Amino acid sequence: MSLLKMATNPKFNEIRLMAYEALLKYGVDSLPINFNYGENIKIFSMQLLAGCFHEDPREYIRLWKHNGIVLYSVEYDKYIIFFNADDPIDSIRWSLATALGYIEMGYSYRVFERGITLRRNVSSIDAFSFCYTCPDFLTDECEITTAEKIMEFCKIPFYRAREKAALLKLGKSHTVDEKEQKLIDLLRETFSDFIENVTSGKSIAPDESKINVRVLEKEYHYQKYLKSQKKTAPGGTQKQSVE
Repeated sequence: MSLLKMATNPKFNEIRLMAYEALLKYGVDSLPINFNYGENIKIFSMQLLAGCFHEDPREYIRLWKHNGIVLYSVEYDKYIIFFNADDPIDSIRWSLATALGYIEMGYSYRVFERGITLRRNVSSIDAFSFCYTCPDFLTDECEITTAEKIMEFCKIPFYRAREKAALLKLGKSHTVDEKEQKLIDLLRETFSDFIENVTSGKSIAPDESKINVRVLEKEYHYQKYLKSQKKTAPGGTQKQSVE
């Protein structure tokens, strides 16, 4: 679906509401969005998964189309998102937003059956990701409307930032209904500190989501660290650390 059709499609308004509800549900209060999806959604890298089974991560990357996959574990009763830790942080953010879109927008039956790769171009999921990573009410209120500003604050890939800027122009005639206004009022309270900092010209805190990724990936990074070290065994011989 083209950007023009997406912006003028009545379903886009419904998707925007779903994204706003998700922002409230997961406690997002600043840009760029964080990766705290709660206890029912676990996030790991494909590299970490491969390391656990002593396998080549390239096999998972090939199988799951580079960006990753979202699936459901019956055993643990949780959604699991696997992403590519080699991707730039902005691409990881978009992949995780895409995965959340599949979970929140009723694609669960497909997630349950075989999982869904995150590289697929599904217009409704893209619409969710745009509204989740760059909420319209916030981009308008904080004047984050150009591709450059969207990249600066929302930290999404450049081509996505350009598309979002175009969507904002196409959607200027959008009429906010009562339900959306209630959500916006709640989100304004949640984002109040961020809005004040941006509108008053104060410096914004460092990209906390980078820290969050490292928290999510702490086991993986620790394993990488171990692999990069060589422990010296008694007698001076070198012994490779356990992978």
